[in-house]
Amino acid sequence: MLLSIKQDFLGANLFGSLRHLSSTYSSIDRFKDHLVQGDKLASLGELVASVADQIRKAMIIIREQAAIITLRARLANPEVAPWRGKLDNMPSERTRW
Repeated sequence: MLLSIKQDFLGANLFGSLRHLSSTYSSIDRFKDHLVQGDKLASLGELVASVADQIRKAMIIIREQAAIITLRARLANPEVAPWRGKLDNMPSERTRW
């Protein structure tokens, strides 16, 4: 009888430990998924920032080239530039997005 009670107690204790381990494993698995998702978002953020920087650099080059073309047109014939004031007021570089 005492042996049976002891076995029941050990069985219940073992069952509780297994349940706790299962819960801990589930928590670790959810945490791992959370970390992977965070890494994916961080990588995506870096990619978007890189593309935005490339677009910004391209826009700076376009504005500089437009200014050169405008200057050449004005030097060649100052009366040909009816849009004269439009490019003068364009900012050469936009502030951070």
